[in-house]
Amino acid sequence: MIRRFCAAAVAAVVVAVAGCGPTGAGDPGGTAGDPVYLLSVLPTPNGLVDTARERTADADDLVEAMLGAADPSLASRVDVSGVERAAVRRWRTPDQGTMVASVSVWPGHQVAANVAVTVGQDQLGNPGVSAWTPREARGSSGTRSEAADRARVLARAVGPNVFVVRATGGASDDVVIRTLRRLIEVQGGVTD
Repeated sequence: MIRRFCAAAVAAVVVAVAGCGPTGAGDPGGTAGDPVYLLSVLPTPNGLVDTARERTADADDLVEAMLGAADPSLASRVDVSGVERAAVRRWRTPDQGTMVASVSVWPGHQVAANVAVTVGQDQLGNPGVSAWTPREARGSSGTRSEAADRARVLARAVGPNVFVVRATGGASDDVVIRTLRRLIEVQGGVTD
C-alpha cells in the first residue's frame, strides 16, 4: 500500500510540472497554511494525553504520521517531490492507542489533492478495512479497520495543504472527525 503512495506522489509531481487545467497543477488553489500554528490550536480531546506537541516534521516524520509506518525510501521520494513544509502532533489514548495529526504544504492544490486521496485510501484492500467518508467531514478520504488496532484515517486537501488524522485504539471516530474539521476550519476551508 505504501508503494502506491510513492507512485501517486511521483505521478502528482510529474503532473504538476507538466501542468493541467486552465491554471496548471502548480496553482495553489488557496492559501498555504502554517503547519505548526494549525496544530498548536488543536485542543487535546478528553481522555487523550498530548505526548508530542506540534513540531516541524521532516519527510521521515511526515510519512510515518500519514501512513502509520516508517519508510526511508518513500520519505526520500517525498522529500524531493516538492513538499514545502510539514508538522506533526501526537496523542496517546488510555488503552495505549494513538492519534496523530499532520499538516503539510505541497506545490499546488492538484498535488495536495492527489496526496490526500492516496493517503486516505492507502489501506483499502487489506482484510477488515473499509472506506470511510463521514458526512461530517465532507470532501475527506479515509479508511476504518476492524482489526485489533481499530485504525482510522481521514485525509483532506484544502488548497495546497494536506490534513491527515490517524488514530488507533480508543480514540473515537468523533474525535478523529472533529480534529480534521478543526484543522480545516482554522485554515479557512469549508467543511459543509
